[in-house]
Amino acid sequence: MISPVAIAKLSQTGKKMTGIKAPILATLAVTVLLIAACGGGPEGEEWQLRSNAGVQLYSEGNLVEAEIEFSEAIRLNPESAMSFNNRGLVRSFQGRFDLAKADFDEALRLDPLLGMAFNNRGFANLNLGDFTKAVDDYDEAIRLNKLEPQTANPVTSLGPREQRLANAYLNRANAFTQLTRFQDAVTDLSEAIRVDPEFGGTFTSRTGALMERARVYLMIGQFGMALADLDEGISRDPASAELYAFRALVFIRLGDDEKSGLDVQRAMDLGADGGILGRSIEEARRQRSPSR
Repeated sequence: MISPVAIAKLSQTGKKMTGIKAPILATLAVTVLLIAACGGGPEGEEWQLRSNAGVQLYSEGNLVEAEIEFSEAIRLNPESAMSFNNRGLVRSFQGRFDLAKADFDEALRLDPLLGMAFNNRGFANLNLGDFTKAVDDYDEAIRLNKLEPQTANPVTSLGPREQRLANAYLNRANAFTQLTRFQDAVTDLSEAIRVDPEFGGTFTSRTGALMERARVYLMIGQFGMALADLDEGISRDPASAELYAFRALVFIRLGDDEKSGLDVQRAMDLGADGGILGRSIEEARRQRSPSR
């Protein structure tokens, strides 16, 4: 099995790189909501204003103020599962996973069918190191997503059901990887690609699911399968430094230094950090069979 250190280092090889990581890689269901009003009256109108202000601040990257607005929305309407989900989302982005999980717990107590909250709580559990609970959350997120209509959710910013399902499959695959259930991870990533072939994941390019599957293949030594996924990824996104850097590492493990060198140069031309990439390549060379 390839060292996860080499894979982690590759995530730093270019300014736009975010996808190849040995630590937790999980996409949040980015479910910042355009929340429907909760009844009439001044208090309901104020809750609507606070909720929408939180959405706007979140979209601008102002997480501190967004949290304040969502907290005020919760004060005005403590029965709003959506408000708790939104505040939990903000806290997740801040890395405050204990508090985020508490918000998702409350959202699900108020609305046990809120699939996005299961997905988001799974992300919190992943980062808290509770991978089994993360899998349980993603199981439920997938089950609930499959029950939804095959259309965009008119209340939220979520896209069609296929996108939501692909997101949940990718997230569960990350949990499976942490549990060393690699074949389960491959199965979920394949399902993510099947239900939404263009799916990339919230924090990656549109080739993210392919790249994640290649990462798992590389970790378990299935270099040919990893190469096939990276070839497909590059055909879709030929300007991705990360994909070329990743493929260079696979070529090293396959013993093809010439092709690896070409991919290293291409990755550097696209903005990869040569020093970090070079160290990753050297580590891969040390790990490959002496017969290569």
